[in-house]
Amino acid sequence: MNGAYGLIELQTAIGDDCLKGFSKFEYSKGNQSVRSKSSVENSVTGVQPSMANKTQGMTLIELVIVLVIVAILAALAYPSYLTQVQKTARQETIGKMYEMAIHLEQFRAQRYRYPTGTDLADFGRTEQRYGLVVNALGDNGAGFEIVATPDSNTGQQSDRCGTMKLNHLGEWSFSTSVAVDDCI
Repeated sequence: MNGAYGLIELQTAIGDDCLKGFSKFEYSKGNQSVRSKSSVENSVTGVQPSMANKTQGMTLIELVIVLVIVAILAALAYPSYLTQVQKTARQETIGKMYEMAIHLEQFRAQRYRYPTGTDLADFGRTEQRYGLVVNALGDNGAGFEIVATPDSNTGQQSDRCGTMKLNHLGEWSFSTSVAVDDCI
């Protein structure tokens, strides 16, 4: 094996990638002349063959397009988010109303009547997005009505169910014309 011919055989046997660490070499095969730079020459010139045609970074128009897409997605998602926040607050309040109804039924079981007058002061409370009030039905404690009024400072007043009422019979009513199944 002489020098140049042996290098060609070595190159075809193991491939070009394996010879990258060697110093520069030159050989001819037929009419072609092949010359390879050493890794030292590549590092001195600072040019990597694979990076010669690549651009780095984003243009301003690409950035503006991305921002417009994000803004459109946010505009579509925000109303849905607000609806879910209102629905969650409504469901929490419905749970509190059921809890209050249980306490009112316990009061009735102990005293054989629903609370009236000053007894009702212990049952009213203000939740995060609703004000809860218990009203007595009849003078002798014949029943009760729990009223949940949306707080106007929290954005809950635009909830589709509006003011909610639960009476001693377990019947629901709403200030809007929405069906009971749509709110509970």
